[in-house]
Amino acid sequence: MVSLGILLLGAALGAEEKPIEKTSLSTRDSQLIGKYSESHALVIEVTEYTDGWQELVGISEQMDQLERVLIWHGFQVERVSNPTGEELARAFEKFIAAHGFETDNRLLFFFSGHGHSRQALDGRLKSYLVPSDAPLPEREPEEFRRKALSLTRLPGWAHEIEAKHALFVFDSHISGRIFEKWLESKTPPRISTKVDLPVRYFITAGSVGDRVPAKSFFTPAFVRALEGEGDLNQDGRMTGRELGVHLTRKMESLHARQTLQHGPVAEPALGDGDFVFTTPSIHRELEASISTPVASGRLLEALPFPSENSRLRKKCLSGEPARCVDLGYAYDTGRGVPTDHAEAARLYKLACDGGEPKGCTNLAGLLRKGQGVPQSYSEAARLDRLGCDANYHRACTNLGYLYSQGWGVPQSDREAVRLFQLACTGGDLMGCLNLGTQTQTGEGVSPNAVEAARLYRLVCDGGETRGCVNLGLLLEQGHGVGQNGKEAARLYRLSCESGNSAGCYFLGHLYEKGKLLPQEYSEAARFYRLACEGGDTEACALLGDFFESGKGVSKDLKEAARLYRLGCDGDSDWGCNHLHRLCRSGAIGPGCP
Repeated sequence: MVSLGILLLGAALGAEEKPIEKTSLSTRDSQLIGKYSESHALVIEVTEYTDGWQELVGISEQMDQLERVLIWHGFQVERVSNPTGEELARAFEKFIAAHGFETDNRLLFFFSGHGHSRQALDGRLKSYLVPSDAPLPEREPEEFRRKALSLTRLPGWAHEIEAKHALFVFDSHISGRIFEKWLESKTPPRISTKVDLPVRYFITAGSVGDRVPAKSFFTPAFVRALEGEGDLNQDGRMTGRELGVHLTRKMESLHARQTLQHGPVAEPALGDGDFVFTTPSIHRELEASISTPVASGRLLEALPFPSENSRLRKKCLSGEPARCVDLGYAYDTGRGVPTDHAEAARLYKLACDGGEPKGCTNLAGLLRKGQGVPQSYSEAARLDRLGCDANYHRACTNLGYLYSQGWGVPQSDREAVRLFQLACTGGDLMGCLNLGTQTQTGEGVSPNAVEAARLYRLVCDGGETRGCVNLGLLLEQGHGVGQNGKEAARLYRLSCESGNSAGCYFLGHLYEKGKLLPQEYSEAARFYRLACEGGDTEACALLGDFFESGKGVSKDLKEAARLYRLGCDGDSDWGCNHLHRLCRSGAIGPGCP
């Protein structure tokens, strides 16, 4: 399977100054459980290290996504990028001074970057957040300690803050032992008391010795949790404890080799409450009530979406093109407003004309699909070129794909490879993925399975599971790497558990054939079902054969026919042939679909 395709990520909503609004929290039965006066988030990202540390790719895009979802939750977001040691400590202190002394505030601290832990001479374990200018500790230990931010400062900050709720999240690999003496996990209080009691809650993504991926698995999982996945009991409210439990399970399911630690401060004065989010399902219920306000009686002005979009519109019209992108994305995806691709296209054009490359690239995406505007590959290529020339590397990936297909531009695999290389070097994982496929097939570049495997591993380690699937196929076939069925299965499973139906399909295939894994029809059927439910119609057809023959499942001819039909409707010749054969046999009577 060759995963050569465009993944056009929607532009993320950016930070902005917004009027303070009280956030009301209530359960699904509308029982009010409390209010926050203000919600503020400090998001710190360190991706560009200047003194020996490995640079981290794709973090800025992940922080864009995190910022967007935090804004949806009613937070005012402050971003700090690549701070030095002095700037890192000052960012925490300034944020606390500005927002930490209002009792009913809700504060969230998020750090993404390297962490480091070391054993001091007196036996104590010390952990640090690594700023952009810190040297490698093994090379210059004294200078590292001078510049890095010691986590021994955290307890002091936690006590200094007077805001009721503070959540500290570290997408870093630091020793969990730093938390053991002052964090605890205990039975949470009732939801009605969570907002009323104070808490300092901590979540760290990895422990000392954990392998640091080139691109974080943790931050995308954290974003998806805030979008609703973390609401474990589906009550419309998500607590810090729920987040910690969900993220622990998620990291384990991804086999991310990260030891997540979480818990509140182990003091009654700071550990009895819980940080609370409203999940998007509740937002959607409130959005529906806006169109028919007389039917609800809820306080609609507490909803972040409409007021957020109103402010974005004002900023867009006042000459801030990045806000036009943000508002266009809302209309493009139907977040807080009815989906309107024509309006999204108009706003993306405003942003593009104002010099914002993401606006050009997102408009190009609508032009490719013919959504809201007449389809035009040539105009899409022109706009992607503008974005690429402005160093927006996803635009280079998209333009490269157009050249590989000859859509709107002369077909040229060599030019496609050049653009994919440019995008990949700039940190765009989809550029690396497409470069890997071109390298594997020898289109526009000499075929090189070893280099293709390297690129797929880079993409997989960065959290893009299509790279894991493609690397798994090379391992299964022994192309460019030694044949390794167990490792191929691990990569397929990781992809499947992350929602990639191709990973489920190929894992099912391994279990069905029993060549590199023990033959287990029940497991094959399970993974084919997951792939089918994920939209892989070929998997539906194969699963139909299992139900017809009773392999790994109870024999059920009507279910077999239904699955064959799904496969046939999805252009599976195999599914169509088996459906027609089964129907002609008369084995299932008039109920044949």
